[in-house]
Amino acid sequence: MSKDEAIPLELLNIKVPEGVPTETGFFEISGTATRETVNSRVYAWFLNLDENPRLARLFCDALLRVAQQKLGDASTVKRLALEKFECNLEEFTSSQKRIDILLRDADTQSAIIIENKFHADLKNDLLDYWKHVSYPEAQKLGVLLTLYPTEVPEGLKSIFINITHLEWVEAVESVGVPTGIPLYTYGMMTDFLNNIRKQSKDPRMSDQARFFFDHPALVIQAQDCLKKAKEFVRSELEEVARLLELSPNFRDYSLGYCYFKENQYNDDAFYTVIFEELTQSYDPTLSVILELQSIGLKHIERLDEALEVLPKSSAVKRSKATQGRGETKYVHFRAKELSLKTKRISQLRVILIETIQNEFKPMMRIVHKTLDGLIEK
Repeated sequence: MSKDEAIPLELLNIKVPEGVPTETGFFEISGTATRETVNSRVYAWFLNLDENPRLARLFCDALLRVAQQKLGDASTVKRLALEKFECNLEEFTSSQKRIDILLRDADTQSAIIIENKFHADLKNDLLDYWKHVSYPEAQKLGVLLTLYPTEVPEGLKSIFINITHLEWVEAVESVGVPTGIPLYTYGMMTDFLNNIRKQSKDPRMSDQARFFFDHPALVIQAQDCLKKAKEFVRSELEEVARLLELSPNFRDYSLGYCYFKENQYNDDAFYTVIFEELTQSYDPTLSVILELQSIGLKHIERLDEALEVLPKSSAVKRSKATQGRGETKYVHFRAKELSLKTKRISQLRVILIETIQNEFKPMMRIVHKTLDGLIEK
């Protein structure tokens, strides 16, 4: 083995940092993850003293704490005495401009004027917002709330400061969620904070990026190993197809799929092998599927009945759930997942051939025979 092909054994003794898993929340499901108006409404709900007194205090205090750090003024919290504040959304000024979020305490004559920017450009009249609130200048604070650090326009730096969404929610998290709040409230808060993290342009280097810069040569060698592993998988699949006298189709190979077909049956019934987990998982698996499309999909009930004569077919996972759309609709009619620990991957070809020959080919014969009897000649 040449030096260039040497396995980076040093990498095996280094702990590789794991990525932060992404979760799908309500914001992604509803398509509102990046909408400023929705974002403002959620903030307003958390800042509603009547609805969520403990959370409202938590969010308000966290914002004031960040502001105090930004201003370097220890008197900020006392000066902005927001005790019995109300939170208003899109309050109109005299010139019919709308303030995104306004925290205002009429008793103490204190206010925080928040311009909420998610992905839009800053084109708003911040000075108009400032003048709209007729409280003493020292008891007002303007906040330009953005996803990433943004320069406050010239002429407004004495009255507005920039705070990022991430800075605000991390200040909330640093205190912790109050005990005893309803479970649904906790769930909504967690979902919202996760969405802010996803959308934020965090300037900090991730652990995974830092790992690369700490070990560039080893990571590049590891990438070469991954390339060799994928080449091995493809060569094994090609050999399986040759030995089983099937036509391999690697159209979706980059997605971790390949198809084995018998020419005379085209797309009616064929084998699909899903191998993406072999090179993307700590628990490598391989899925073998008897897939139906076209005419096979139209006669799925008859095919299900026909396979009842084969007792072994009941031991394989069954599905009638249609996936895809239009002419590309398909069903993973019968499927089996094979767990391939590292030592067994070298036997990939043998395991795959045995599985198809012993478990799937008998089912495929019945499927083909049944379709031959149903299709008009």
